[in-house]
Amino acid sequence: MFGSNIFNIVTPQALRQLDPIIYLGLGWVGFIVGIQFEWRLMAHLPKRIFLLAQMEGLLSSAILFTGLLIVLGFTAKIFAVGRFDVWTTAVILTACGAVSSSLTLHYYARSSTEAAKKLHILEYLVSLHVFVPILTLAFLYSFFHIDQVDGARHSGWVWLGIHHAVGFGLALILFYLLKVRLTESERELLILGGITLSAGVAAYLHLSPVVICFIAGIIFANLPGFNNLLMENVLRHAERPVYFIMLILAGSLWNFKSLFAWGFLVIYILIRLLAKGFALWAVSRAEPRLRLRFPTLGGIIAQGPLAIAMVVGYKQLYAGPLLDTVVTAILAGGFINELLAGRLLQGVLPPPEPQKS
Repeated sequence: MFGSNIFNIVTPQALRQLDPIIYLGLGWVGFIVGIQFEWRLMAHLPKRIFLLAQMEGLLSSAILFTGLLIVLGFTAKIFAVGRFDVWTTAVILTACGAVSSSLTLHYYARSSTEAAKKLHILEYLVSLHVFVPILTLAFLYSFFHIDQVDGARHSGWVWLGIHHAVGFGLALILFYLLKVRLTESERELLILGGITLSAGVAAYLHLSPVVICFIAGIIFANLPGFNNLLMENVLRHAERPVYFIMLILAGSLWNFKSLFAWGFLVIYILIRLLAKGFALWAVSRAEPRLRLRFPTLGGIIAQGPLAIAMVVGYKQLYAGPLLDTVVTAILAGGFINELLAGRLLQGVLPPPEPQKS
């Protein structure tokens, strides 16, 4: 809305000047997601649930990638799209599509005790399966690094190693800087500075700040002396403004005038519903406590802010004839999936009690 398509407040030139803020937001999202995986807390969860979450991510990613590659292969023949653009489009859509958000699920699970009992296993499942989408994103930025357009200088394994090295370095820097006694504001400032540094390195090397800061968040959360409650308060303080800025920037980057993109959106949503539905069915066969019913699908199709961060980061580096198609599929598709998730989850909730006259 604020971009060049309607109000033209945030022009393409202004967006280029906002690159540092965009990369800071991407790194912040990755760090918040990564820091949730503190081993001391996860040790209380059944290992079976964690493995089932990865199984769901792998199955849905495999179906998504296969279906998208077939559709995009036909598209490439019609519109003469290059192989690099087809593969990068398929991989980023797979990474974004494999992501599920637990925010909508958590909202409906809190509505009643009965709803919480029905949905709590699914809530764990959705919260834990992020490793597969993040790994897919790392695969994209490493093995389809943009230097391949002009001839690859390094192999994908080198870029993958750099992702991990920078993430590990950020975690160690933050760990030693935050060991001293600091106020909450000073801690927040140091974390912002560390994420900005890592996101800047990612931008310079054309890597993913989401992946780098996700790795840093996991390592940092599992170093000795980590105070989960204190760090959560510090991070949550800036979480909502960062997400709000990301939504504005995502909308400004969106060119929604492509008719082909809207047609492809329908296909993308159908493939994603098939992928998520089959993955959930397969997982429920191994875990009867999921109590699979069709409305339960609503708990796994909402996408959330991580998918938006992924597509914003993709648009910062990758260009091509299918770029607008990718952005439309994730932004418009995310909105539609949120609506579908809410409508479906209402069918899981217990019927309201009749009011006494």
